[in-house]
Amino acid sequence: EKSYKKGLDKIAEAQVKIQELTAELKIKDQVVKKATEEANAMMSRLGVETAAANKKQAEVEANTNQCLKQEAEIAADKEKALKEYEEAVPALRAAEEAVGGIKQDDITFVKRMGTPPGISVYVFECVNIILYNRIGPVQWIDKKLSDKLGSVFFLRDYFEPDGKALLADTSLLSKVKNEHLANTVNEEHVELLEPYLSQKDWFTATNAGNAAKAVLGLYNFVSALVLYFEKSKIVKPKLELLTINEARLQQARKEVAQAQEELAEVNRFLAGLKAEYNKSIEKVNALKELIESLSGEKVRWAKGKEEIVEQKRRLIGNVSMACAFISYCGPFNAEFRSRLLNDCFIGDMKKRGIPYTPNLELTSFLVDDATVGEWNLQGLPKDDLSIQNGIMVTNSSRFPMLIDPQGQGQSWIRKKYEEDIDPKSSLTNLNHPRFKDHLRFCLEEGKCMIIEGIQNEVDAMMDPVLEKQTFAKGKSLNVKVGDGEYTWSPNFKLFMTCKLSNPLFSPELSAKTTIIDFTVTQRGLEQQLLGRVISKEKRSLEETLNNLLTEVTQNKKDLQRLDKDLLKKLTETKGNLLDDNELIEVLKITKTQAKEVEVKLADAEVKTKEINENREKYRSVAIRGSVLYFCIIEVALINWMYNSSLGQFLGLFDYAVDHAEKNQLESKRVENIIKYLTYHVYRYVNRGLFERDKITFILMICFKVMTTDEKISNQDISIFLKSGTTLDRADKANPVTSWMENKIWLNAFALSKHVYQGEPIPFFKDLCDNISRNEAAWKAWFLHSEPESIPIPDYEERIKADKEIGPFIHLCLIRALREDRTLVAAKMFIFEKLGKPYIDPVSDPIESIYEESYSTIPVLFLLTAGADPTSSIDEFARKKKKYPTEKVSMGEGQDKYAEESIKKGFIDGSWTILQNCHLGLKFMEDLETILGGDKQAEIHPDFRLWITCEPTPKFPLSLLQRAIKVTNEPPKGVKAGLWKTFNTIVNQDFLEKVDHSSWRSIIYAICFLHSVVIERRKFGPLGFCVPYEFNNSDLEASLQFVEKYLTNIMETQKFNADLRSFIQWNVIRYMVCEVQYGGRITDDLDRELFITYGEEIFLRDQLLQSSDFTFVLIEKGADGAKVA
Repeated sequence: EKSYKKGLDKIAEAQVKIQELTAELKIKDQVVKKATEEANAMMSRLGVETAAANKKQAEVEANTNQCLKQEAEIAADKEKALKEYEEAVPALRAAEEAVGGIKQDDITFVKRMGTPPGISVYVFECVNIILYNRIGPVQWIDKKLSDKLGSVFFLRDYFEPDGKALLADTSLLSKVKNEHLANTVNEEHVELLEPYLSQKDWFTATNAGNAAKAVLGLYNFVSALVLYFEKSKIVKPKLELLTINEARLQQARKEVAQAQEELAEVNRFLAGLKAEYNKSIEKVNALKELIESLSGEKVRWAKGKEEIVEQKRRLIGNVSMACAFISYCGPFNAEFRSRLLNDCFIGDMKKRGIPYTPNLELTSFLVDDATVGEWNLQGLPKDDLSIQNGIMVTNSSRFPMLIDPQGQGQSWIRKKYEEDIDPKSSLTNLNHPRFKDHLRFCLEEGKCMIIEGIQNEVDAMMDPVLEKQTFAKGKSLNVKVGDGEYTWSPNFKLFMTCKLSNPLFSPELSAKTTIIDFTVTQRGLEQQLLGRVISKEKRSLEETLNNLLTEVTQNKKDLQRLDKDLLKKLTETKGNLLDDNELIEVLKITKTQAKEVEVKLADAEVKTKEINENREKYRSVAIRGSVLYFCIIEVALINWMYNSSLGQFLGLFDYAVDHAEKNQLESKRVENIIKYLTYHVYRYVNRGLFERDKITFILMICFKVMTTDEKISNQDISIFLKSGTTLDRADKANPVTSWMENKIWLNAFALSKHVYQGEPIPFFKDLCDNISRNEAAWKAWFLHSEPESIPIPDYEERIKADKEIGPFIHLCLIRALREDRTLVAAKMFIFEKLGKPYIDPVSDPIESIYEESYSTIPVLFLLTAGADPTSSIDEFARKKKKYPTEKVSMGEGQDKYAEESIKKGFIDGSWTILQNCHLGLKFMEDLETILGGDKQAEIHPDFRLWITCEPTPKFPLSLLQRAIKVTNEPPKGVKAGLWKTFNTIVNQDFLEKVDHSSWRSIIYAICFLHSVVIERRKFGPLGFCVPYEFNNSDLEASLQFVEKYLTNIMETQKFNADLRSFIQWNVIRYMVCEVQYGGRITDDLDRELFITYGEEIFLRDQLLQSSDFTFVLIEKGADGAKVA
């Protein structure tokens, strides 16, 4: 609020200052006009002076031109002089080189001689003459030069003191090396030097060189200067005259330039005034522009200031609701959270008269869009529930306990705190043998710790950590865990995850932790699957979107930062805003950057919209995937053993997208993916369901698909499930009690009151009246053995006309009036909605199960009475050369042997079968750690673990979500039974095992008998007086007997004989019906029934007397009519 207020005050001050500057500009305008008039007068005066200067310049130029004309006359002399001059130049250059070669050490050497030898003293005399140094008076004397040269009558030398003074001069070398020295030589120098240079006998370069190196250099230097003077004295006066004229010309030009400079100065003065004036205008305009650009912020800040004032008033209520939401709403789903917030929390605020914000969006109140975008990029789903969960995780003061059946919460946390997670210690569980070490490491190093697999309780050892019972010890905080004290790092983070969808946490644990339900929502999963299918089908599109979202998130952060910086700079400035040029520049830059970011956000919004339009083409695939996953989740409510993980489903989803039929047309490609995905998921889940639940699961898929497409509602499904069971009586009495029970009449009455999705009135509004009015037709339909396959009186045409929900309405009517035919009608409904493959008998041979398994993914067989897959596994192991398999029957004391067997398989790749694992549930909990430990890479790829277990609600969830589940009970129906038998026990190798003409006929007969016997059991006492556990072992034993019997006949009889004539059918009947199957029978009537079956099949059936037979399967179409 203070920042907003100060920022607004600064803008107001700036506006006042702008008005003052505008007034000052008017005054400056008058000053500029007056200065302009004065400048014009000055310019007139300067014009006159400039004309005079130009005249003078013209005269000088005329003189100069005259000199230039004479230049031709002196050109010849000049050329000759230059040639002579050029002849002297090499000597001069040589002298310069000689002088250049003289070093200070050479001069020092001469000084140390005392009196220099030979002609040295005269050379020094010449140098003094050249340098204008003092020389002594002229006096002729006899001078001894040296022993070699002897004596000469010559001028007296003045080495004392002039020569020594010359040598003592430290700047001697720099003087003689001066490049301008040659131009200083004149006639007087030459005249004084002539007596010396004329002594050609002894004053020579040779004698000078004999004296010293420095003497030679100076001798040559003096001679060259004289020669240079003689050569240049002719042309030099003429050149000097030309130089004088040129100098006069330069002076004239200088005067003109000075006049022009004065004129330019006036212009600059005038321009300066105008520039200052324009600058002031620009400054005012820029400031006006700045204030205008801040006008948006002014409005927003003014509004923000008002909002903050209002928020302060409502802050107590809002914060109270936010705290309550974070503290108490975590364990609940989205619907119940909304009820708590809107009914309980808001109701309490109203009751107590506490101000609060109506329709408060808690997500917006507690977190900004940029942070949410960052969470989404880290893997958090985009639905509101997940964002609320993210807020709770990051804002709760207690350690979070995540109800995370699908592992999405843990996945997000691992990505969000990736830098704080240690691969070896951060991920652990309470049963880990090194759990304490992991806890200590994370506590002391400030790492993030994730405890997986929490069931309903947490070890009491963790209470001090959960309650943060720290105490100071020295400079650090400590916590006592068990018998030890650990250092508590302030950076330590703890997350606990539970895979149970509805755990029973104690009140104490709820008080110590923040329980958060991370169960995936259908909408959230839909978004994930959409991204997943797009990444496979349109990878570049998804990558572009992800990059765009990353850029948008960063731009939003930048926009927030710039807005905050802008307000901060305004509030921190002292004095007037317009007096701070640096601040104004910073504000301009900040505002410009903010506009650029806004443009980027607008562009990103347009691009995101375009990308989303392309992504929406695959939305139906994501919707179907989400529907299927929630059907898988809900079917686990029927039986605990049906639990599956999101990871398993995503594997199915990816496989379906990869293997669905390709098509260039996107709509057809989407249709192919949906079709393949639905059937692939159905087959995967169907394999692990008991027969009694398979139709239920397929119906769940149909209902969920139709509900998602808004073709039916939950109330429509409720009327199918409950019908009239919730009614005590009908408004109209039952008029047909003779053939319809009152319970069924209540069903019909409830159906007549129900309005289906999209229908304006109840579809069966007149059902009760129609039954009364058209009793004969309804009675005939009601009493028909297959009412689902014949037309429904009064409603047949209307039901057929409604292609969308007609089949569902038909199913509801059958369920209401003929509940006993509901299963058959359900199959017809499934046929209409999904197709024939979903009602055909299917079988999953062990080969296909093996192909899906891995060394770390066990295969879990769910046992039923009389069903044991061990023999099938052993038979397959022989084919894979893994026989014999390691078998351990679980029970007390067997855990050790089971673990040894598994670890042996890890090394050599052998197979292990753990039987009756419902008796070793403790080891099942440890098995998850064994299979999912740190040494997965060391497990032999050929290793397989096969588990058999009876259904139990205590089976570890994590292992259920890892394993491939398979049921091994006989399928329902004779046809389905035969199908499974011929896809599991009887394969092509078995059919070719015996080369006897009746072998295949007998196999089929025994398999048919087995299917009939198994199917008859479902009728209870009507099927058999006493329930018997007939199973595959009876069938296998019977087939084994026939195999040996026929093999013996073939070995004992003559070659080419009719081997069928030697078969004793009564022997086969007796062994199969009275020994193999009959050995279980204890009731006489049941035995008589079995003997009758045997006689019909083995003694009276002509099938077995033929070696060539064909079967035609009779099936029913959608309308119930029989077709071949």
